[in-house]
Formats: sequence, C-alpha cells, structure tokens
Amino acid sequence: MECKFEGGKFDDFIIQDPYLFPAAHGGKLVGLWCNGGLCGLLAVLTCLPWFRPKMKDRLKIKLCSWYAVLTSCGNALEALATCVLSENDGFALMLIARMVTITSLGPLLALANGLGEAIWPSKRWQDVWIVSILFLLGSLAGFLTLSLMLRDFGVLALGCTMALGFFYTGAVWLLTLLAIRERQPIAYTGVIAVILLAGSYIFLGLTDLTCGPPGHVDCYVHCFLGQGGTHYILWMAVVLGANGFLWMHFYDDQPRGAQIQWPKILTFRMFHPAATDAATVSVPEPSAATDA
Repeated sequence: MECKFEGGKFDDFIIQDPYLFPAAHGGKLVGLWCNGGLCGLLAVLTCLPWFRPKMKDRLKIKLCSWYAVLTSCGNALEALATCVLSENDGFALMLIARMVTITSLGPLLALANGLGEAIWPSKRWQDVWIVSILFLLGSLAGFLTLSLMLRDFGVLALGCTMALGFFYTGAVWLLTLLAIRERQPIAYTGVIAVILLAGSYIFLGLTDLTCGPPGHVDCYVHCFLGQGGTHYILWMAVVLGANGFLWMHFYDDQPRGAQIQWPKILTFRMFHPAATDAATVSVPEPSAATDA
C-alpha cells in the first residue's frame, strides 16, 4: 500500500510502503547519514597530528574515538540497509547496526566510571564496573529479544536503552563536577550533551511508532509531523548539536582544577600502558580546587 500526500503548489508525492520498498523514508536516510558522517569526521579528527596533541589525555582520546567510530558505523550501516533493502529484507542488518550503536555507550560508561573512581576512590567501583558491563550486555540481549518479538517496537527499545546509558553518564559527570566545585561553563558541556542525546533518542523511539514504518498502515494519520520519516530530521538536528557539545567536553582535557588519575582497570587492562602518561597526578581536594 502506498500513501499519497498533497503537495500544495507542487506535485503530489507518494510514500511507498517501507516494509516492501527500500529508501521509502527520505528523512530517515538524511538523519542517519548526517549523524554517521559527523561522528566519522570527529573520529578522523582525533587521529590528525594537529588535533591530537591538544588533547593531552591519551586515554580520553581513545575512548572518545571509539565512541565516534561505533556511533558512525552503527548509523551508517543502518542508513545503508535502508537505502538498498526494505524493512523486511534488511531487518537483520538493521538489528546489527542498532546493536553497534548500543555498544557506543561502552566508552561513555568507561569515561563516567573512570572519572567517578578518580574523584571518589573506593573498592565499590569494582562492583560498578561489573554492573556497567552487565548493563551493556543485558541491553544488547534485551534489545535483540524485544526486536524479534515485537518488531515495531525495535526503535523504541533502542531509544530507551540509549537514554538509560546517557542519563547515567550525565549523572556521574554532573556529580563529579559538583564535587570539585567546577565553575567553568565549558566543563558542563558534556552533561548538556548527554541529556540532549537521551532526550533525542526517547523522542525518536516514541515518534517512530506513528511516524516510522509502523505508521504507514494508516498513512501516518497520527504522526504530528504529517509525513513518514520526518521525525528523523528533528532527531538529527538535536543529535548534531549534542555531539558538538560532547566534543567540546572531550576536547577540554580535564575538569578545570582537577588532574584526573584514571583507575588501573582503564589504563592497564583495557588499553596500552602508554595511556597513563598524561594521567599521573592525583585529584586535589575540593577546597584546593576552589582556591584555584
């Protein structure tokens, strides 16, 4: 079934059934390609000599690079599947792409836990690391199960999973900034970014039920934007801005007034020991950070 929309002064246009035809939603393609392209560009920038030395924390460079690479691959792979395959034929490939997107939460969780453990050293963080890993694995398993059982709710499951990871990351970053009494506005760009990202993914998941492929059955009559796939345009606009804020946070070496000493679980077990070169100074007490 195809849905016909009046074009006003222009010719009427038709939206083909996305379950049967590839590239039925142009807005989805634009949103995914733009977001994937931007994250890919940011990943390349971290490898350029003129950019890399400005980010002195090598571990942070690697983590933000992995976030950008995974996000770019996930979005680009889903966009490619949407271009050449219908929702039915490309379902498996889209599942893989969305699971790659979910794994992009891993570097952010590592940054949040690493910063939290540096500010509040405690053996309890070992449990937090384990819970974070289980959360990531459980999210992948839960997303896969729900997507297979209720295909129309796959994007909603993706949005809720991403939002949980972003909210946790933002909460830890905010608490650490408050703990060291950080007053520089640029230090809070990361918190703003993950809140925007969480909200954008929740918006995407909720609106996909009426503006995405499930809404084609009734020709998107319940879509507040009026046309299928246009919700990806709004999602893209918010995500692009949020990623810009997030990269400002990555580009800022450390919270001002605190030199982060990353925990050994990050610097030795996950990455090359050279990552510790720029992270050898302990975090000062809050009073010292205030005086500075």
